[in-house]
Amino acid sequence: MDRAVFIIFIILIAIPAISPLGLPISISSNTVEVYRQIEDLKSGDIAMWITDFSVGTWGQVGPAEVAVYRHLFDLIRRKGIKVIIVTTYSVDGSLNAERILREYVDTKGLKYGEDYVNLGWIPGYETTLMGIAKDFQSIVKTDAYGTPIDKLPMLRNVRSISDIALIGFSTSTSPDPYPRQLGGYGKPLIINTLIATVPWTLPYYEKRLITGYIGAESDAAGYEKLTGMPGEGLRTLDAQTLSHIYGVGLIIIGNIWYFTRRRGGGKG
Repeated sequence: MDRAVFIIFIILIAIPAISPLGLPISISSNTVEVYRQIEDLKSGDIAMWITDFSVGTWGQVGPAEVAVYRHLFDLIRRKGIKVIIVTTYSVDGSLNAERILREYVDTKGLKYGEDYVNLGWIPGYETTLMGIAKDFQSIVKTDAYGTPIDKLPMLRNVRSISDIALIGFSTSTSPDPYPRQLGGYGKPLIINTLIATVPWTLPYYEKRLITGYIGAESDAAGYEKLTGMPGEGLRTLDAQTLSHIYGVGLIIIGNIWYFTRRRGGGKG
């Protein structure tokens, strides 16, 4: 019996791992807000996404990062926006960005250097963020593959943050440097982060230095639901939901069995 309980549990969590079930979920208002800010981008707008989270926090931050990338690249096709990807904190971020571009995003039919560009890791962190905001061309010299930026058409006229319509960033450390260097310019500034970092983010959000946030798997699942592109977030949430239902079911069955046996024993 014990073995059967565990086998059923494994089967239940394996099903959504193969294919998301699309079980009903509650989508947080902050997730909807992020989705709308990105969806509101117009033809010709440039969005910059700063992938700065560590490889070790993929489980919490990765699913939402993938969902946002997919949304941005969908908007390249649907609306003609342009996307800049960059890393400023450590090489981990550039490895995550490369992984997402290689394994999760469909770039077929898009023109690199005209529709999107990957700048890779530009060391300097907060100094780099300040440079991007104030003098983009002095900080960014080449893309991730060594191509000079004057050879990349979509970057020729990017001089400062004023030429960028929306900025997003992911982090598994402090959110402080991003609103400090990129906030206050009247541009949407979005964060994707660990659930534990959300309380740290909220003061910036309340002051609108950060204009939207996504925190952990539940928000990732909600974002996937909004975009209609299911992924790791929905798979994880579906598995959690099934395991919780199964657990509650076992408790109910166990109690029924216990009280039935007790009643039967009393009559005997």
